[in-house]
Amino acid sequence: MGREQAERAAELEALGIGWDTADAAIATSLAAARACHWLHGTLAAPRSAAILDVRIGQ
Repeated sequence: MGREQAERAAELEALGIGWDTADAAIATSLAAARACHWLHGTLAAPRSAAILDVRIGQ
């Protein structure tokens, strides 16, 4: 990544803009896992389970 691209990426991140789709997918999955744990007290979910429109089943 060139210097100019790195500066632009830093500016986007400072604004809270997610520009990396892999990072966004991980953040979404973590939010779903946290919500599941908060609601049910466990991460052991049935295969068909979904929360926040994310399939979390094992």
